[in-house]
Amino acid sequence: MTLWLGLLLPLCFAALCAIQVWELRRDAWQKAERNAQNLLAIAGRDILRQVELYDRALQAVAANLSDQRADQKADQGADRGDGALPRPLPRQLLFAPAAATTHLGSMVVMDASGEIVASSDPAVGSRRDFSGHRFFLRHAGDPSAGLQISHPFPDRYQQDHLIALSRRIPTADGRFAGVVVGTLRLAYLRELLDGMEIGRASTINLFAADGTLIYRSPAGGAQPGLDLSRAPTVRRFMAEPRGVFTGTAAIDEVERLYSFTRLGDRPLILNVAVSTDEILRGWREHAAWIGLAVGLLSLIMLALLLRLRQELRLRRAAEAVALAEGARLAELSETDGLTGLGNRRRLDRLMALEWARLQRQAQPLAMIMIDIDHFKAFNDSQGHPAGDAVLRGMADCLRAAIRPDVDLAARYGGEEFAVLLPEMPLEGALRIASRIQSQLARLDLPHPAAPGGRVTVSLGVAARIPAPGTSAEMLLRAADAALYEAKHLGRDRIAAAA
Repeated sequence: MTLWLGLLLPLCFAALCAIQVWELRRDAWQKAERNAQNLLAIAGRDILRQVELYDRALQAVAANLSDQRADQKADQGADRGDGALPRPLPRQLLFAPAAATTHLGSMVVMDASGEIVASSDPAVGSRRDFSGHRFFLRHAGDPSAGLQISHPFPDRYQQDHLIALSRRIPTADGRFAGVVVGTLRLAYLRELLDGMEIGRASTINLFAADGTLIYRSPAGGAQPGLDLSRAPTVRRFMAEPRGVFTGTAAIDEVERLYSFTRLGDRPLILNVAVSTDEILRGWREHAAWIGLAVGLLSLIMLALLLRLRQELRLRRAAEAVALAEGARLAELSETDGLTGLGNRRRLDRLMALEWARLQRQAQPLAMIMIDIDHFKAFNDSQGHPAGDAVLRGMADCLRAAIRPDVDLAARYGGEEFAVLLPEMPLEGALRIASRIQSQLARLDLPHPAAPGGRVTVSLGVAARIPAPGTSAEMLLRAADAALYEAKHLGRDRIAAAA
């Protein structure tokens, strides 16, 4: 019966661990989805805002043209009726709405024949014909075309790519009068997307609505303008307004978790693609360690159960010895070996317990932080054995100054000590601090490297009545700040926290 129970327990434990491992995997996946959605929202909001800014600039230029054309018609007394744009076009006034935008390249105005009649950049040719371009034909034939965004194309003047945003210029009666076009440098997307932490083998991609890649971060060899409309992942982007799915990239054949969305009503698709290997790498390591631990534990349990009947008495005796040894080790683990005082672990534990107890009783808890002045100089001049003797002497001073059954004196670290004083107001703690100084003065320890020639200490004192919702950390910070103030004021003194 015991053997069967011994077999059943490891199996149950392994099943519980398997459930936990599965939960860890699900948590890792959900965390990756949340992070991807957050990045998608942040980047998408910024890109959409920039596109809206540029679109408003284009619309403002078109409105300026309409106003100038109306003024010119009023001056001439009659409308020519041909929808021609006014001439000459004042460049500085016309393109003033675009002056405040960043990453915007040149902006040009084309008339109804496709010729450039005005440009924000004087270097752009004034008589180039764009009447055959797709965006121009779209605006000429469709009054409701709205904002058009082109595929990326190289910038002939800089080592970068651009995309063109265009708007139709209508006459007062809705006829086609021309097109206003502004270029946006992909340096904007580089600055925005390349600075986001997405993990190794993960990417952020911006696509046109027809599946053409506008920008990929990191690039990974994929140039802007690449047609990926036939890739299964991109086809899904094109078919749905938003979503999350797992797929394999067409560019590098890496399996990724895709989160994608269309940017408002604009012909743009943004996606964050997180490598599934990156998502599950940490989980696999945890699962391997858990599996190894479960296997070893199961073997140990079986071995122990096989010998349980023969060694039950010996185990009970060994457990008693182990408990005693554990208690001794626990005491040693909270004792400083050099001074015999409590160590930082004991201080932290008792400080938290006293804080909770005194919070219920609305009683004060005080702390004194102590630092031996110029101790490094003492060690350098007198040697570490002499420094250890000073530390032991300081510990004796603390024991003599505090209440032995109530207070706790601990070595905080190095030459720093701390005294915890339960149910002690600030005035009483200051008296204890003065008593510590007096005890040290009686020892009259020489310190050739100190200004006064004797070992001195700086003390910071704080007292608090624990309030609900607070922790003992605030008392420690207050005492430490007071100690810093005492040292700042010249050392060998006591400073109290406010």
